[in-house]
Amino acid sequence: MRCNEVVRAAAACLLFAIAATFNSRAALAQQSSLSVQGVAWSRPTQIISPVVMASWMTERSPDGVERLQLLVLWRGTPGWFLPDGPSGVAGTELAGHYHQTITEGDRQLTLDYDSSSRVATVHGKTIDVSRDNVVFVDEVDSPTGPRVTRTMTVERAMPGSAGQIGLVLRASPQIMSFLRCEATTSDLRKRSALERLCLESIGIRR
Repeated sequence: MRCNEVVRAAAACLLFAIAATFNSRAALAQQSSLSVQGVAWSRPTQIISPVVMASWMTERSPDGVERLQLLVLWRGTPGWFLPDGPSGVAGTELAGHYHQTITEGDRQLTLDYDSSSRVATVHGKTIDVSRDNVVFVDEVDSPTGPRVTRTMTVERAMPGSAGQIGLVLRASPQIMSFLRCEATTSDLRKRSALERLCLESIGIRR
């Protein structure tokens, strides 16, 4: 096999691995649902843009409408969610208390949510989300660690199913600015996959 063929094969393998990572996050959006005391909850986590991974929780009201209780936007440098080490999302639930750990290489991000008090603890910071239901977390892969920068409110009644978070994101200019859909990377192996993210997850081109 000639050298350029080896390079192309290696690049193809990496892009396949990146695609598999994205697909696994998308699968979480479909599978993370449960019933707590007769109330249907969904709690997906998904890569959204070149710099943001989102965790959100919805509750299905009696009329069948999914209501967004909490949306956490984790932002770092382009492709921070494609580490060389282990990668995954784990969650546990007990009596309306939900705990999530996102592992990306040597870093872990934690989220706790109490559905009765509407209080979230985002990487150690406690936030009352009874009114504001969106939490912006920046610099998740910086040496100083993640920091909560602000919160805001979006309409709780979702325009689609629990998995259709893109409909909520693209309706908010503040959120769309935070997503940095135009962001790219100097790593040619990852660039093409990152550039497709906003189109595939939100329906908006870079």
